[in-house]
Amino acid sequence: IGLFVLYSVAVGQVQSRGRDGVLMRLLGLRSGELMTMMGQEFALLGFFAGLLGSLLALGISYILSVSFFDGVWSLEWRAPLISTIFVTVFCTLVSRWALWKARKIPVQTLLQDV
Repeated sequence: IGLFVLYSVAVGQVQSRGRDGVLMRLLGLRSGELMTMMGQEFALLGFFAGLLGSLLALGISYILSVSFFDGVWSLEWRAPLISTIFVTVFCTLVSRWALWKARKIPVQTLLQDV
């Protein structure tokens, strides 16, 4: 479910910022540069989302361990690291995929909606 939410948010953001992309393309930014810029932006957002989610999961697991399981808890650092990296890569790939589809739309078509 979490991956579906991340996918929906990333695609929705790319679609809602279509006019920003058109404006940047009109000002001379190439499609590749636009994809790189927005890909980096989504990678940064994905990194912080994954990091925050991992830290919250560690905190909640510690609280549950102390509250219900006699405090038997040890820090496992690999799972939060892997999930943070995975969310970062996933957000980057989804944003690049959505931008790849959006870049094929002619600028004139998008300006007619204004």
